[in-house]
Parts: sequence; C-alpha cells; structure tokens
Amino acid sequence: MHAKPSSLDTPSLAACLRQSAGEERDRQVDFLRYLDPFDAREAWREAGHASLWQYCLRELSLREGAAGRRIGAMRVLREFPRLEAPLRDGRLSLTTAVTLRPVLTKGNLDEMVARAAFKTDEETRHLVTSLQPRPPPREGIRRLPAPAAGLTATAPEPAQAPAAEPGPFALAPPARPQSRPSLDPVSADQWSVRFTADAAFREDIDTLKCLLSHKIPDGNLTAVLREAVRCAIEKHGKRRGAVKPGRKPKPAAPRPRRPGQRENLRLRCTVHNRLHAEETFGREHMARFRRQGTRTGESALAGERAPLVNPGPPRGGPGLDPAGPAASRQATRPRTASDGWGAAARGTAPPAADTPGRGD
Repeated sequence: MHAKPSSLDTPSLAACLRQSAGEERDRQVDFLRYLDPFDAREAWREAGHASLWQYCLRELSLREGAAGRRIGAMRVLREFPRLEAPLRDGRLSLTTAVTLRPVLTKGNLDEMVARAAFKTDEETRHLVTSLQPRPPPREGIRRLPAPAAGLTATAPEPAQAPAAEPGPFALAPPARPQSRPSLDPVSADQWSVRFTADAAFREDIDTLKCLLSHKIPDGNLTAVLREAVRCAIEKHGKRRGAVKPGRKPKPAAPRPRRPGQRENLRLRCTVHNRLHAEETFGREHMARFRRQGTRTGESALAGERAPLVNPGPPRGGPGLDPAGPAASRQATRPRTASDGWGAAARGTAPPAADTPGRGD
C-alpha cells in the first residue's frame, strides 16, 4: 500500500487498482479454502454456534449477503475444485459461481465457465434459465395485505433469536422480503416482471383493457402492457431520436386554377357552404347571419326586396303609345315601395297607373 495514493499519477493509480483487485480475489479464494475444512469439521459447534451461518455473522462480522455468498461459493468450490482458477483470475465471481451451480457438471464445467466468463449476475441468470427453463408464474394482479395499524409502535420488542441458516447456495436469507421491482428470466426469451402499483394504476390497466378489447379480446396482461410500452416508445422515441419518424405522405398534385379563382377560395354549393361555415364558426354564430323567411315573403313586406324595373313599354311599341314620350318615361321608371308595394302592405289600393292599357 502506497503511503500517499493522491501523489500518484493516473497510470500508477490504475496499476495499483488492478493489483489490489487481484489480491482481493486471491484472499477471497483463500478464505473459501479455509472455510471448507472448518465447515467439514463442524468447528462452529465448538465455538458455541448452531450453524456456520451464525458463526460468520457473529464471529467474523459478515453481513447476511456476504456470509451467504461465501458459504455458497465454498460448497460449489468443494464440489468442483477446478473453479479455483476462474475465481482467482476474475472470470467468475462468488455470485456467478453460485448462480451457475444448478447447471454445472464435471463434463460441461469448462464449457460453462467459458460461456459465463466475465458476465454479470443478470446475464448469468439468463444463461442458466435458457439452459433450464422453468414454468413462468401465473400472470395477474393481486392485492397486497394492508399493514396492521400501530403494530410497530405497540408490539413489544421480541427477544433476539438466532438467525436461521439459509439453504445451500442461497445468496440472502429467504425470509427477507423483496422491496424493489424485479425482472427475472424464466427461459431464453421470457421474463417474469414483478412490481407494486397503486389503485390508480390498476384502474388505468382496466381502462386500457376495455379500450383494447377489439385487438386483445382475452385481455392478456402481457399483451396489454406491451401495447402500452410500444405506444410510449413511438410517442417519446421520435422526440429523443430513438425512433425514426414515419414516412410523410406524398402531397397531392395541385388542382388547376380556374380563371379568376384565388388560392384561398373554393367553389361550393349553397348547402355545403353553409355546412362548412357551421362547422368552422358554430351553428349558433351562423344563425345570426341567416335570413329568416322566404325571399318573396317577409323580406318583401319589410321593404328589403330590391327594387323592380318595369320591363319596358307596351307591346304595341312607342308608335302606338297615345300618351306620348312622357308616358313612356313614366312607364320605364323603377317602381318602389312608395308607388304600390307599400300600399299593398298597408292594405290600401295602389294608385291608378297613368299608363295606357295594352289594348289601347
């Protein structure tokens, strides 16, 4: 150990770290080799303990996980002594050696060590389950039991009981509850997912099952969650660049413009023009601008009709008009509401026309 590690340069620190890691692995393997005959003699009984597990906790001051890993690795090394070299050079760790135990045999030992070399514990568990698949657990959503109110505050503190030794090759005490979500492989291409959710998440799952009933009639929970995950990836992946955006539709060819037609205008019939206006501005808003009644009814009585123009002189022509040019000018003058239309609305007779009849 260097007296002042902070004074070393980076290459020297890296060399010291590699050396210390190798020495630590050597000490771990040496610890396993010392622990093997100690367990075979049951020397922990002479020390006054009920098991090797209790001896490691109380005499060697190891925590539960460290004691479990070392006891399990010691028993694997006892059965397969050739694992000492992979443990010393770092190809296997104490955890991966314990994880590989169910699939190790004397015939496939070298092959399994080569396949599991320098893998993480999760990758090693996946390797083991691909070789020995286990039936997946039954899918479903189960309610957790509610904790008893005030149990922790009112219950008396129990007497300190000796810790129970875990089963062989166990990494942790079996009674320890799992407090975080897990994703455990059950075969080469299947995983078991377990997590805790609240009531709102349960309601969302039920709603999603109803919405996807046309696509997933049986309401398979795996298929429903896969659909939700895919939708989330498509939605957020485009923003982060993880998903390529879909191909944009090819724009339609522009229609040829008619003479006098502008780009923002479109020719519609009366019915479709009114329908488009109601969809754009609302039916109540457009009702204020719609004329009430017929064209020749109420609007005409209110004086809103456009003035009418007398079509012209009588059929006889200007030569047959006895009244002369003045009568012809009077006949061609536009008739307004003061002439006859207003009188008809008031119920009185219009004034007599001063133009001669057609038969004159």
